[in-house]
Amino acid sequence: MSQYKLAKTVFFGDLKVSAVSISMKFIVKSQN
Repeated sequence: MSQYKLAKTVFFGDLKVSAVSISMKFIVKSQN
């Protein structure tokens, strides 16, 4: 159970990081 919870946390953390990097790319593109 804790292993599943850990995997879920890592997965959603990864999604957040990807979303942040994607939005950063968009911000950089719109500034140029």
